[in-house]
Amino acid sequence: MSKINWDVVWSVLRTSLVAGGPVGTLLIALDFPPVSVGKWLGIALALVGVLSFVVPGIVGALKQTDQGKANSIEKLDPEGKAAVLDKLPDQTKLAAVNALPDVQAVIVKDTATDGVAIAAHDPLLEKVVTETHAQVH
Repeated sequence: MSKINWDVVWSVLRTSLVAGGPVGTLLIALDFPPVSVGKWLGIALALVGVLSFVVPGIVGALKQTDQGKANSIEKLDPEGKAAVLDKLPDQTKLAAVNALPDVQAVIVKDTATDGVAIAAHDPLLEKVVTETHAQVH
């Protein structure tokens, strides 16, 4: 999937706005009705104005989705990824490991506390089990 270079898009739109004056003058000189030229240039100006805040708003909102956040982390270097991982709660880390298809079980100490203990007793994290529960199976 190709990525949109928004700097280029905005540069083209700004250039179009700047060119609007000379283009309008040329169209009027070529006997296009001044009212029509003014109307269409006004529509173009309004459209660019609206797009200048709507598009960045939509792009910004999409970056706030879970997939957008995951994509942001994926772009980090290994040290950056480690820093993000260090800030995640233990329960979240175990949920991520639980989702890996090649992981059969995550065995947690019976004395685990905080997020690790909560994850070990979370029925949605079926691969995360305590030592005692792992011995039973």
